Amino acid sequence: MWDHIHNSEEWVLSQVPELIRSIYENDMETVEKKYGMRQSLEEIDFATISLCYVNIIGGALFSMGFKYAGTGNREVRDIILKYIEIYRKKLRVV
Repeated sequence: MWDHIHNSEEWVLSQVPELIRSIYENDMETVEKKYGMRQSLEEIDFATISLCYVNIIGGALFSMGFKYAGTGNREVRDIILKYIEIYRKKLRVV
């Protein structure tokens, strides 16, 4: 299990399923074009998508923190601090 946890931002983002990531990271027009034939925008619960995305990222960061705790790995520290700052800024907007 621990062998599958890596100290990179690419690994963190790879934990998010493509569907969740695509809907979360794109604007409404792009989502409509990509998924409009299968789902109407009214049927997509964007709050749930956002919650899934943030919790998956948080879980991946938590896993990295556990694996690399006490190692002094600056790369892991920087990745975790980057996401803390990203979500702090998002909280200020709300």
